[in-house]
Amino acid sequence: MTLFSIESPTWGDQYPASIQDATVDALEGGSIIVFPNLAFRLEPDELKFLNPGAVHGAKNVSFNPATGKVGGTKVEGPAREQLQALLNRFSRTTAALVRALLTPYASGLQQGRASLRPVEIAGRASSWRADDTRLHVDAFPSQPVRDKRILRVFTNINPAGQPRTWKVGGSFDDVARCVSTAAGTDLEALLRSLTHGRPYGSDAWTARAERRLGLGPLRPRGRPKGWRKAKAKAK
Repeated sequence: MTLFSIESPTWGDQYPASIQDATVDALEGGSIIVFPNLAFRLEPDELKFLNPGAVHGAKNVSFNPATGKVGGTKVEGPAREQLQALLNRFSRTTAALVRALLTPYASGLQQGRASLRPVEIAGRASSWRADDTRLHVDAFPSQPVRDKRILRVFTNINPAGQPRTWKVGGSFDDVARCVSTAAGTDLEALLRSLTHGRPYGSDAWTARAERRLGLGPLRPRGRPKGWRKAKAKAK
């Protein structure tokens, strides 16, 4: 996994075609795009939302730009409206950046939820399934990606300047080749598993994959617990 750095210091920059083409090539080649000089600034009265107390019943505050709904927080009243405005500003700002920099993708973009995570990961009690420090893919029974690809925009707004350390795996091809070889099956079966949120492989293969990829215990074959509820919510 390599880094592709863009030195732009402002969100509203216009990027020449050469930079756009190089960025697309880097993404398609499996690189991570880094903006070392680009910061998302919070207003002084927005810093209060970096308190873990702003989160309720979840590990982050979520925002749906399509509906304007804020979830995962116990903030109410005018403060909730202020929090909504902060997350809406981030959604609009990052969407504009992606459309300006990755113009070949612009017509097919579907903007997803934004989230604010003021909770420290280290030391946080979490089940293996919810532990996102483990290697994982963003494909779930309730939200299978199917033929879509996810592009995430992260920014570190830690008020103390504490860095956010990311653990990244190899390219999808490398990981797929690893587990496909281990299972003795073809890539098509693996892709079907990921896109539809289905279990993949025998019990013996599952145990080997857990050890090789550093995953937690994987669920057994069959529908996951709560699948009916998840399916109903997705409608």
